[in-house]
Amino acid sequence: AWVLALVFLAAALPRLWRFEAVGEGTDEAYSITATRAILDGRFSYRDFDDFAVDAYQAKFCPVAEAVAAPFVAGLGDRPLAFRLPAFLASLALGALLVRFTARRFGATAAWATAAFWALDYRGVVYAQTHRYVALEQLLAFLLFLAVDRADRRRSAGSALVVVVTGLLLFHTHLLAVLTLGALGLGSLVDAWKARGRPRRPPTSLASFAYLIVHTVLVLALFRVVGLQRFFASEGGLEAVKRAVLSTVRMVAGQGVVAAPLGILGALALLRLGGRTNRALAFAALVPLVAFAVGSLRLGLAPRYVLTAQPFLFV
Repeated sequence: AWVLALVFLAAALPRLWRFEAVGEGTDEAYSITATRAILDGRFSYRDFDDFAVDAYQAKFCPVAEAVAAPFVAGLGDRPLAFRLPAFLASLALGALLVRFTARRFGATAAWATAAFWALDYRGVVYAQTHRYVALEQLLAFLLFLAVDRADRRRSAGSALVVVVTGLLLFHTHLLAVLTLGALGLGSLVDAWKARGRPRRPPTSLASFAYLIVHTVLVLALFRVVGLQRFFASEGGLEAVKRAVLSTVRMVAGQGVVAAPLGILGALALLRLGGRTNRALAFAALVPLVAFAVGSLRLGLAPRYVLTAQPFLFV
């Protein structure tokens, strides 16, 4: 226990270093504005097109901003209050990763996971930023755990937890739909493998059926309102060139060491089989593949697939 405490201390120190002195970036400014609007009672969905070109995120996905609101109300309008939820989410994610990996793969794997998580520079940056990434990663791993639990228990309550966690994840960032799709694919594969056997399909399958309908409706609305800014106007060759560069940046954004090892590990888990192994592998690989394919048409940034990073760590 004391060794684990030292690991978390080592991870917390860089995340706390100059915590309030870090400059407020453009994206963080949008989240701060949205949180202030929530506290002032000005946050509204009456008009879906009443936001600036780049402020769509907090409009459709205000979970991170809403979570920060009580912190700001209690601690005052200061960087500490806005950023504290991201810091706590980062530490909570580390605890879940270490606990799961130790139980599933043993102490050595848990230490490796702890090291990747503690030293990940993007994790440090987003633990100091009032933005969706830290909370999105935590919710993505919580959804994975909820799916695994639902498929073992097969109860209505555990299915409801999957739905609630999935909705929170999706409304933290729209492109978390990649992780939703990956875990839903895992449930579909399990249901297919269980066909003809005296065993019910995975409980999470019905949960994902609802989540998919919800996400399709929201994404359709989002397409009308804000997605146009993503679409590129270059010709085919330029689109391919941009897709290659974007994919390289995406993989590098997952961590120069963690990404290749994580991809190899996910492929190995797929070969080993098993429900939990498949879910981990899909959660790591599907968002990365979807990002690479989507880059042919959309201008995407590596942070959009950081939702897959916890699974690469494991």
